[in-house]
Amino acid sequence: MRAAAGDWFKSSFSASQKECAEVRFAPGVAYVRDTVHRNGAVMKVVHAGWGAFLLGTRKGDISAPL
Repeated sequence: MRAAAGDWFKSSFSASQKECAEVRFAPGVAYVRDTVHRNGAVMKVVHAGWGAFLLGTRKGDISAPL
């Protein structure tokens, strides 16, 4: 099921984890926030940047910090 525009959601891959990020889409941008600190900072990413980030993670170019 895909979230409606404007709804915050997190990846189904992180459903059992407490520490992850949530994403919300709006026209032309994606917003990213910390699931634990929902009232904290929100990062705004243009769709092209979000697409590049997803492609990089799928290709293995981007990995989690050590």
